[in-house]
Amino acid sequence: MSRRRSFLPQAAVVVLLLAATAIWTGKAFPRIDPAERALVAATRAGAEAQCDCASASTHRAYLRCVSHAMKALAAGQLSKRGMHAAMRCAQRSSCGRAGKATCCMTDAQGHMQCAITTAAKCVAPPGSTACVTSFASLCDAIDQGCRQAAHDINCCLPPSSSAGGAFVCEPQKPSECAAESGIDMGGDGSCVPDPCGAVGTTTTTVVGTTTTTTVASLCGNGILDPGEECDPPWSRTCPARGPGHINRECQDDCTCPTNPVTTTTIVGTTSTTIVGETTTTTIASTTSTTIPAETTTTTIASTTTTSTIAGCSCCTGTGRLAFTTGVGSGNCGAVVDDTGTNLLSLGCGGLYFGGAGVGVPPSVIPDGATSFTNLATCDAGTGAITLSATTATDTGSNRNCTAAGVTNPEYPGKPGCLFGPPLPIPNPNSPATSTCVVNRVTTSASGNGNCNDGSVALLNIPLGSDIYLTGPTDGVVPCPRCTGTPSTCTAGPNAGQPCTPVGTPSATSPTSHDCPPAAGAFIGTLPIPFALSTGSQSKTSTDLPAQPFVFCGFCGQQFSPSFQGPPAKACTADSQCTTAPFTKCRQRTSGAFAQGPARTVSETGSPGGACLSDGAMHDTTLVSVFCIPPAFNATVDAAGDLPSPGAVALPGQSQFIP
Repeated sequence: MSRRRSFLPQAAVVVLLLAATAIWTGKAFPRIDPAERALVAATRAGAEAQCDCASASTHRAYLRCVSHAMKALAAGQLSKRGMHAAMRCAQRSSCGRAGKATCCMTDAQGHMQCAITTAAKCVAPPGSTACVTSFASLCDAIDQGCRQAAHDINCCLPPSSSAGGAFVCEPQKPSECAAESGIDMGGDGSCVPDPCGAVGTTTTTVVGTTTTTTVASLCGNGILDPGEECDPPWSRTCPARGPGHINRECQDDCTCPTNPVTTTTIVGTTSTTIVGETTTTTIASTTSTTIPAETTTTTIASTTTTSTIAGCSCCTGTGRLAFTTGVGSGNCGAVVDDTGTNLLSLGCGGLYFGGAGVGVPPSVIPDGATSFTNLATCDAGTGAITLSATTATDTGSNRNCTAAGVTNPEYPGKPGCLFGPPLPIPNPNSPATSTCVVNRVTTSASGNGNCNDGSVALLNIPLGSDIYLTGPTDGVVPCPRCTGTPSTCTAGPNAGQPCTPVGTPSATSPTSHDCPPAAGAFIGTLPIPFALSTGSQSKTSTDLPAQPFVFCGFCGQQFSPSFQGPPAKACTADSQCTTAPFTKCRQRTSGAFAQGPARTVSETGSPGGACLSDGAMHDTTLVSVFCIPPAFNATVDAAGDLPSPGAVALPGQSQFIP
């Protein structure tokens, strides 16, 4: 099979491009004040989140949607010139134009021009290059050009009868390889050595007539869909191995592990080994569990014994465990490199996210937020307790329960107990990209701990993080504040209305669910596999073919921060990424929290350290190290450097309530 390339005289190509609907050779916002460019970009991102380019029926309908969205997002914030620039990007796009694409051509002198035309007319003359970019708007195409198709890759094309059933390697662009149902093997397009020799073939014999329907995978959306055993990946939503064990981790394909368990009993000690697990738990006691080949480690610094502590028992009926966040001080974790050198100390009460390229500083978790869990089972002899979710009926509020599916009148259509108040994530480096995050419980909480010392082995509480891109209108105060005497909302749809504040006053708090962000600023929900512990949690990065220092891999393109989805597809190896062109397992950038060569991220919690049955408040720190998928919003993903690892330490107080 030989590659077919089209060549047209240069004059003909120029004529074709001049006949296109738009040609652009300058920068996206040439006459916009630099301080306003970020606001223009954020306004565009917010409008694009509300107006889907791919599904637009006509170009006019798309422009009408964008115009309404931009006016709602940035009225009074953008100058007339800024608003015009943002609208011009929508006008000069392929959205709603059937059969049209964005083509960029670069001549021998390096001068580039982009145009909206048909893909068939995007042909390079001799001495020039051309490509159909993945960007719908000329504003983005003129900045990015053909970077995503900078060179050929080794493409293993499907076997044909003339090839004797073997895959054939040819140099192709990733898009060309995908169009011919080939397999993107990366490389430089030389096909030396031949990477296709090891690619197997599949033969299917059909008797009669067979109809096959392929349904797009929904794994990773945080919802338990038909055919799934758990969701999202990495969350502890799989049944425990047995009584007294914690829930098991959901696998990359949204199935639960079924590995066999081998138990060996030695005098005074029980050792359980499970081969192939993804979480390691070490308990400093007479019971230890070791699982090899792991990237996540949990250590509970506590003692589990069979003795009874006189007067200590939480088995008093329908007990509950309350946890209230406090103000953080000192450090609770670290990021280290291959040599163990500390690259970054992680502060208690801080929320960290992003890879080496993150542009948003760590956020502060609001204090004063309380969440309740039920004591489902209790062992008076050992102090062991099993935790389960509380409903709004149990606690009297949807703002402190821990169950999924609970109705939230503050956020219609977004169910699940609210976890903490609205979380402001300001970005002083680019105020227009600041966001307000509302966390909801998407899978009812479960876990276990011990009444004797106040430890929590694991509290699994997967969240849906609703992102509101409020920066274009509210800058570095992204969530409406609840302040004053009496307290009222400072912004948002409930501005001026009474509210109950949560959190210590600061430039961005207190906030309140009485003061929700503007519904029009909502851009999407991130599924977060949140699992808290009073022990230690860590993640270790791996070096993958497309990228070193990967903590949280998702299927994406090799040379572009573009990922499969939504929903995103989590991965640990390239072999799990089978949908072209998203054939590489990677993060947006390497490392963690602005540290490129990060090898390990760890957070260390602390238990109450005393019997909980006294009903007193006991200082406790809960920690979690987790993965954050892409938001599929260009502004948010670029600023937050998503997908990436995440880490949090929640200092506060725990209390047993009989």
